[in-house]
Amino acid sequence: PDQSLVAKKPVRIAWHKRILDRKKPSKSLRSWNGTSELQRRGIETPKVVAYFEHKDSKKVLDNWFICEHANTHLSVRSFFIPFANGEEMVEGFTFAIFSEQLIEFIRKMHWKGVYFRDLSGGNVLIRIEDNNRLAFSLIDTARARFANQKFSRNKRIADLKRLVHKLDPQRQEYFMEAYLKKESAYFTSFHKLSFKLYALKASLKRMKRKARKRFTS
Repeated sequence: PDQSLVAKKPVRIAWHKRILDRKKPSKSLRSWNGTSELQRRGIETPKVVAYFEHKDSKKVLDNWFICEHANTHLSVRSFFIPFANGEEMVEGFTFAIFSEQLIEFIRKMHWKGVYFRDLSGGNVLIRIEDNNRLAFSLIDTARARFANQKFSRNKRIADLKRLVHKLDPQRQEYFMEAYLKKESAYFTSFHKLSFKLYALKASLKRMKRKARKRFTS
């Protein structure tokens, strides 16, 4: 009675994904594998409970992934959006202190050979501990890739593009410089250009989704 579960099922799969992913495991099995591997590597994520899939591989929407509920309403997105809007404190944390703790978690994840590939602000959940420390937890793990060593810097920066997307350019630069400083590297003009191109790509995707919704409604 005092516990909750989350059950997830794909609602739609784009036609090109049906072609490109036809030989891949179901999304629920990929979520099970990704979450289980994060647990093995000591990265916090809601614990797996079960997955189910249809015996007929053509029924690509008939699969379910079940895990424990993270029991929090906070995420990186719920911090980054107020910071981007100019707020100095969010939930009692300044941007500098929040960034320091988040970078510590992301570096731990990357150094344990995780290339998450879907590191959006909504997929990094947060709990505020009694000692005023932040505990981070990853969800939506189906796209994650794993290795026995850290991935290349380019791949790790690709992870971070999605994570800091909701921040304004100045705070993006602050965050990336703080992350790269840990390995004596710099946030270069080439990196900044790639972040701008990612923002343009994300904006075009939003416009496409809105157009699709208007068309279907």
